[in-house]
Formats: sequence, C-alpha cells, structure tokens
Amino acid sequence: MGNINNYEIVILILCKYYGINYEELKKKDKLYLTLLLMKKFRCLNEEVIEEKLGIVSNRMLCYRMKKAEEKILINKKFRDEYFELEEKIKENLKNA
Repeated sequence: MGNINNYEIVILILCKYYGINYEELKKKDKLYLTLLLMKKFRCLNEEVIEEKLGIVSNRMLCYRMKKAEEKILINKKFRDEYFELEEKIKENLKNA
C-alpha cells in the first residue's frame, strides 16, 4: 500500500514539474526520469511497471534502467532535473 502512495506522489510531481499529463511521461526522457525516481523511492514494482508504464518484460526494464543510468552520468541537464525532482519528492513525502 505504501508503494502505491509513493508512486502517486512521484507521478504527480513529475506531471506538475513538466506541466504535462500522465501519458506524456511515457516518452523516452521522461520515462527514464520516472524509472530512476521510482527506483530511488522504492516504488518500482511489477504491477506499476506493466499497467502504468507499459514495460512488459524484465529485459525491457533492465535495458531502460541501464539507458537511464547512462543518461544521468552523461547529460548535465538531465542530472540537474533528477536532483531537483528528487528534492521536491522528498519534501512531499515528509509532508504526506
């Protein structure tokens, strides 16, 4: 139950930050940020991955996580967004 609440907080903050709806989070860069943040806040489970993000296999998940981790090392803008979003999520989890 706690994982679902964390998941919802992560998604709401991402949508608000970018000013987009949930479906647009499935695009490449946003999906990478979503996966990394969900991993960080331990709300990455099979149900969420299959139903919400459309990732149907472990292989696909591993590939996308690897790409996300590479991107955070290479791209400064991506890294800055990640850390900014991480702080916002931490604040909201404290208040929740």
